[in-house]
Amino acid sequence: MLPGTIEQAKNGKSDAFATLYDATYDSMYRYIFHRTLDTIHTEDIISLVYEKAFKNITKFRGTTENELYSWLYQIAYNSIIDHSRREHEVESLEDIIWEPSYSEEK
Repeated sequence: MLPGTIEQAKNGKSDAFATLYDATYDSMYRYIFHRTLDTIHTEDIISLVYEKAFKNITKFRGTTENELYSWLYQIAYNSIIDHSRREHEVESLEDIIWEPSYSEEK
């Protein structure tokens, strides 16, 4: 990455954030896909990751490429968990249809 790109992004330069996006996208995609094993979920989650990163880049305290990757991986990890929870939500136990299981007797 170009020196100073992180600082430029933190100062609101969208071109600098685009450079960070381009430099980190492939690694983030592989990280997320390896955990979801689903292209559609990966694309949904990665868009959330970069949306959160863009909104919060001014709060990012790091200055190095390694710190940026660590920050993005943490956002990705949390986004994967949030997405998984939303996918498996049950509104209430009353919504579950309970059917008794009978074993066949001979």
